[in-house]
Amino acid sequence: KIVEELKEKIKVTPDILVCSAGAAHSGAFEKTPVGKFQQQMDLHYFSCVLPTHAFIEDMKKQGHGRICFVSSVGGQLGVLGFSAYSSSKFAIVGLAQCLFHELRPYNISVTICYPPDMDTPGFQEEMKTKPWECQKISETGGLLQAKDVAKTLFTDIENGNFYSVHGMDAWLSTVGNVGWSPNTGVFRLFYQLFLQGLVRFIFSCYLRY
Repeated sequence: KIVEELKEKIKVTPDILVCSAGAAHSGAFEKTPVGKFQQQMDLHYFSCVLPTHAFIEDMKKQGHGRICFVSSVGGQLGVLGFSAYSSSKFAIVGLAQCLFHELRPYNISVTICYPPDMDTPGFQEEMKTKPWECQKISETGGLLQAKDVAKTLFTDIENGNFYSVHGMDAWLSTVGNVGWSPNTGVFRLFYQLFLQGLVRFIFSCYLRY
């Protein structure tokens, strides 16, 4: 029903579909209600599944398209106090990797964005209820401006890059976690191979800190 309502409301096949929704819930695992895990999955993961499901067949018929999912740096690493948030953002990564391979023959690119903390009203609201440990962790990464992240993202979507990052923390995290992610550039592949060992060492020190 939701998929049909989306198609009826928009009525055209988008050339670019950007799925971006997020609101982090933080807290100790045992103190997080089970319903909050479901809510985070609905907000983050299914907000990518449903609109993509609504328009994917039409995109295939028109012979082109670009799909973008906005995950998070928290979708690359499990952070203390973010078990509900991080796991739902991790799920988006698996979805993006699967669809990249499925849709490539139809000239449809898939991009996933890994933004760090950004200076938005939503982030300021989250900080009001974060446990002190989570606040301290957030403070280590600093804040980026949403418009700067969006500018980088649009360029990566246009270029058909699989992942999009802005800022040193997000870039290092992506290099360290690239794993099975599709490669969309020879230069990217080269520096990933060259830096993997060094980044692993940096991560070990950072996690200990």
